[in-house]
Amino acid sequence: IKEGFYPNKTLLKFTKRPKSFPLLDEYEVIIKWEREKSNTVKYFIHYKNSKPVFRIYYGDNFDQMLETTQSCTNEATQIQKILHPDNNSLISGILLFSVQLQVLKTAHEKRIIKLKPYENLSNYCYNSEDELTLNSIKFSVSIQKDFYQIDFSEVDKKEIKLKHALTVKAIDQKQISQDGYRTIISLSNNLIKEWAISEEKVIINKEMQEKIPISIIKLDNNYSTESFKIHQ
Repeated sequence: IKEGFYPNKTLLKFTKRPKSFPLLDEYEVIIKWEREKSNTVKYFIHYKNSKPVFRIYYGDNFDQMLETTQSCTNEATQIQKILHPDNNSLISGILLFSVQLQVLKTAHEKRIIKLKPYENLSNYCYNSEDELTLNSIKFSVSIQKDFYQIDFSEVDKKEIKLKHALTVKAIDQKQISQDGYRTIISLSNNLIKEWAISEEKVIINKEMQEKIPISIIKLDNNYSTESFKIHQ
């Protein structure tokens, strides 16, 4: 059994009365169905356009499929006609899809974390008249133990340029080594990356060369300090 999850309360659908059972989203169960002959069938429920879709996979390697949006009982009737055409007895879709199992309810009730839509929070946390703005998303990759942060805002190129220049200035004045700066930026995602600092240094050096040209003079080895006179 793949338990699936409960969709939003406004979307959650139930089986027909007298016994109403909730229909989970992305729910899957494989059942061995034995009547005249044994058949292994996979039942699957997922929501599409706010409605539950019932699927039945059968045949070798589940290579054949039935699908309906009517009801699980309607789907069960169709699969019985295919697998057992000589049997006219009625069959319950609730039983075939196993949506009545207490284990499903128990599993979901034991889950500690319950996701709720933001707009369903109380007025103490959320004012329905407020305009929501996404500022950033932060996530991590457990295997690599890397953290990523995505910020959503307009890019201020002048501010970014200033931050890069000030960081280069601080590194030069405090004589921070390349390895030292790598260690520092590993502690925070908000610091400017090393490659950006290197690019900024190249730009600054080019601008300084244009404003203050530096000429390199190669002196012959035959020259001595006695050749130069100092005028006071």
